[in-house]
Amino acid sequence: MLPLGSSTFSQIKMNNITLKSMLKEFSIKNSLSEKDSLQFEKYTSYSLLANDYYDSFEQDLVSTGDCIGVDAIAISINDILVYTLEAAKSLTLGQFDVCFNFIQAKTSSNLDLGDYLKFLQTIYVFFTGTEHDQPIELKTAYEIKTHIYQKAAKFRVLPSLRINYVYTGDGNILDSNFSTQINAAVNSIKRVDYCFSSVESRLIGGVELANFYKESLNRTTKQLMFQRHVALPKLASATAAYLGVTKCNDYIELLKNQSGNINKGAFYDNVRDYLGDSNQVNADIEKTIKSKMQRNLFSVLNNGVTLVAKKVVPSGDVFQISGFQVVNGCQTSHVLFNNKEHVTDDMYLTIKLIETDDIDLSSSVIKATNSQSLVMKEAFATIKPYHKQLEDFFKAMNSYGHRFFYERRPHQYDDDESVLNYEIVSAPLLIKSFVSVVLEEPHKVHFYYGQILKDYNNESSTLVFDESHHPGLYFVSHLLASKAKDVAIKNKLNMWSYHLALLVKIILQINLNVHDKFTDDKITKFIERINTGFAEAATQAISIIKAGSLRKNEHMIPEKTELLLESLKKQKRDMYIKASNASKVGKNTVAIKNIVEPQDSIAKLERSQLLDGRYRVKKLIVDSGVVSFNYGPTNYVLKDENSDFNGAKKAECTIIIKTGRILSITD
Repeated sequence: MLPLGSSTFSQIKMNNITLKSMLKEFSIKNSLSEKDSLQFEKYTSYSLLANDYYDSFEQDLVSTGDCIGVDAIAISINDILVYTLEAAKSLTLGQFDVCFNFIQAKTSSNLDLGDYLKFLQTIYVFFTGTEHDQPIELKTAYEIKTHIYQKAAKFRVLPSLRINYVYTGDGNILDSNFSTQINAAVNSIKRVDYCFSSVESRLIGGVELANFYKESLNRTTKQLMFQRHVALPKLASATAAYLGVTKCNDYIELLKNQSGNINKGAFYDNVRDYLGDSNQVNADIEKTIKSKMQRNLFSVLNNGVTLVAKKVVPSGDVFQISGFQVVNGCQTSHVLFNNKEHVTDDMYLTIKLIETDDIDLSSSVIKATNSQSLVMKEAFATIKPYHKQLEDFFKAMNSYGHRFFYERRPHQYDDDESVLNYEIVSAPLLIKSFVSVVLEEPHKVHFYYGQILKDYNNESSTLVFDESHHPGLYFVSHLLASKAKDVAIKNKLNMWSYHLALLVKIILQINLNVHDKFTDDKITKFIERINTGFAEAATQAISIIKAGSLRKNEHMIPEKTELLLESLKKQKRDMYIKASNASKVGKNTVAIKNIVEPQDSIAKLERSQLLDGRYRVKKLIVDSGVVSFNYGPTNYVLKDENSDFNGAKKAECTIIIKTGRILSITD
């Protein structure tokens, strides 16, 4: 067995100064305070996974905690990471692809055979053992795996498996006995029947890990042979622009990542995911590539691709391209890459290359170059001008003591050392905050954000990122969600953080109805209310969640959201009854907090804002002289000690109100 290195990163004598510097940068950017080995595990997971799964990667959810044998596991379905069984079920309704990613990260610069074999054995047992055989930290992942294979009839191909053992050494195995044992263990995994279409086992050293990290931040520089190009006339907001052709083989090399696979991170800004080989357009592209008669006509039969890069350095026909994105041509790129064995040197591709770091120009290029073909509406959601308003509003709120920065484009703040990761608000994250707090459906936010947009936005209406919305709606919802997340983690209620945020909103009497008109002044008053009352409200909300005896994965069930909201309403009614009874026996009036929201108060009825008349209401309850019901988006509570309807409970009914009293209740 080779010698075991030191257990903490700071004590290791490493020759790779670059890796040390990157780990330090990552730890500062992410405000990490754990011991060095845990920081290294997070750095490794981010470096290997964030580039491929940027919009679904969640650092804390891929981690396996104290699990012995494996530090991180990531299961992707159709290139979306899933962390719960319910999320997996939603993505396996039709045909699907799966990739299992296992990671073990060691800060030692020396390889330990025992650790390596333990890692491989854990993976082998994960696919061959029973649920009883799994460490508790892998139970959820095992449930997801079991469901996936139960849906095997819908596999496009068998799942792929990536095994990544990472350490800080040079990445080479010099001991032949070591190699023999590792290869034998990997082969045992490969021989598991009917499990995998491919198994990729990688030993990753310090230099390669540093390159993965740079790639995850889109900091890599790639070379492109750009034959027969011309410089376009000077463009506003663009440093330079070029139009020309390149060999398809050279373009394929440009797309390769550190592992030799297609660099999914190069397509963040493309509004369409790869539509698959079965798509008719893609099938036609593939047919052209494989046709000996047509392949040399590829450059005239195909519309080409558009690249936007942060830096372009031309030298003759050789271009050095840094921080590039393929903003148009996702389908062409994937079909070429997937059929690279059929690509010949007489095949050329037309490329439009734009050098700019202007986000607005990039968004304009994306919209213009993709509008000719069918693109899903939600794909364009994050490039609308409205997002500039959100970005500006979030920055303006820094002066109120809340440092949040809305990220219109991926990696927008990566190079700004003054902005920490927890301060960055991505579009997917903001969508989840808005849906849970404003639209009051926190059970939906654990699904992929693209699906959430589909649910709320359609051709006739837009509920998320509607241009009529005051940006403050989004800021307040994220402020609540962010603070709720911190409290939920401390109380081991991680999966219920969005429910917690919703309950706090109601307790603090913050009305965020999307149909209301808001002013900056009203938004700042909401923020002041959050600043002063959040802690007390969160304590009340936590007690409600804990009292619900909720089980694992129930955070994705709509009925559980309703249960929590009903529990809060009951708590309000009980407090009101208690206060009312106390006043009857001559006690001093009790100060009642949070019984009803200002817009829902009894005083509101007394001011005749609900005038005498007939109303169709929902969830009516009459209990001990207290009446509560929903009318429109508002919950009303009023006192009616002489009510003739005590004990009434209706899911939906018609009521007649006169002088603050209910005269009749009919179905």
